[in-house]
Amino acid sequence: IVRFTWNAAGLYTPTPAPPPDPNLPRCVPAAVSSKPNVINLFVVGQVGDIVRWTGNNTWTRSGLLLPLGVSPVGLVHTGLVAISPSPGIIELFAISKAGALINWSIDESGPAPIMTAVILPATGPLPDGLPAAAVVGDHIEVFAIGPPPNPLTGGALLRWRRDGNTWSGPVVIGANLAAGG
Repeated sequence: IVRFTWNAAGLYTPTPAPPPDPNLPRCVPAAVSSKPNVINLFVVGQVGDIVRWTGNNTWTRSGLLLPLGVSPVGLVHTGLVAISPSPGIIELFAISKAGALINWSIDESGPAPIMTAVILPATGPLPDGLPAAAVVGDHIEVFAIGPPPNPLTGGALLRWRRDGNTWSGPVVIGANLAAGG
């Protein structure tokens, strides 16, 4: 893991990165800050599990809770997407190797952290790739490429929406998109 930091003047500033974690697979990492001066970095671990580094100058390594019935071995390999809809709250998303869209919610706004992990409903196994997520007003929007109707075409763009603690979707947004990450 390599870290690059620039100050307000646009000058590179050497800063400590998380300790080396040998043999990490190639993937897209996700980083988000939900509290002042604290970075949460998420990467795919050696066996496809999710590794979380928390810190800034010193770092703490931990793993993530898995949805019920999901093995940590080979869970994700393309990468992760993270957003922070409010202070102390982190929402992490990934498409599993089995084609499931997984959402981890990490709430560190209270006295003790609360973590949940759910699989969002889909119309079939999602192709390999990365979802996209955004906070829009008071809700969260997540997008992913859906399963293609046949091997020679792309899939539709799917949208999930969370209002409060309730997910809806997927809703098909007309498209014929190739998956990828």
